[in-house]
Amino acid sequence: MELQKKTKALLITLIVAGSLIVLGYFREDIYLALKTTPAMFKAAAADQSSTTVNSGKTGADANVIQAWETEVTETTVERAAGYIFRGKTNLKISGKMTRKQLWSILVALQSANTNQLFRLDFSGTAFSGNSLSVDDGFRLKNLGAITLPKGVRKLNESVFADAVNLIEIELPESLKYIYGYAFQNTAYTKIVIPSKSYIDAYCLQSRHPSTVVLREGRRTISAYAFYGTMVPFELVIPPSFKTFADGTFEKCEVIYSYASTPPKGSDNCLRDAKTIYCPDPKVYEDAWFNYTMAEFKPLPSDHPTIESWY
Repeated sequence: MELQKKTKALLITLIVAGSLIVLGYFREDIYLALKTTPAMFKAAAADQSSTTVNSGKTGADANVIQAWETEVTETTVERAAGYIFRGKTNLKISGKMTRKQLWSILVALQSANTNQLFRLDFSGTAFSGNSLSVDDGFRLKNLGAITLPKGVRKLNESVFADAVNLIEIELPESLKYIYGYAFQNTAYTKIVIPSKSYIDAYCLQSRHPSTVVLREGRRTISAYAFYGTMVPFELVIPPSFKTFADGTFEKCEVIYSYASTPPKGSDNCLRDAKTIYCPDPKVYEDAWFNYTMAEFKPLPSDHPTIESWY
């Protein structure tokens, strides 16, 4: 009986997906139920590179989806995703979303996009959870860029660790905690840290040279956040910044400071710095002579304010 159900589910998937291909319906509304506690998604493909997904079901649409609910297996998810999301590299998510739905989307995309990078934009979602963890499935080799849902407050330990091709990360201002190893062995080239986020040790470890921008409102950051970093990085600090806390900022070769008063630190805390851009190079050189032997320069014209980095 169980085998019959699975066979029936597979046949339904192949027939529906095959029809979509024959009739050229990739530009129309497509419905996909994911996993055993089904999460429903409406994929409206505007073109062959982007798909908009709206979670939920209403009216007559619910009848279309209902037929799938008792027949969904992990196999049907993978096969259906292979047809529906194949060739799509941009995915914008809108509507209400549970953790299960989030996980289901990642499973589907992993199945459909094994040989290409994709971009996920969750900025339009109302996410029911307040944290993201490694169990949510973000450690994907083919995840190239992500905009996290508004309202997320915590990134738990190792949540994106080893997503080796993750180049772009956009964090919401609601984020309050970034725990250890969150971005270990990723490939981000630039990341903007929210003003009120607690940053745990070993968080910021990109595989590539990067720029770390601290939003206005932040007053301090610990060197422990960068421990384990093996490549050079730039640090951009806002006018509100007051203190370099705890340790030596190894591999930090370039600093852009927008603070009119030079922040305080400990001896040699910026010893790897080679160039420091600041409002008044003479004032900074006098204040930081125990921190670094770097060259001090005026702020560049292409980045006159901290906001120009966002």
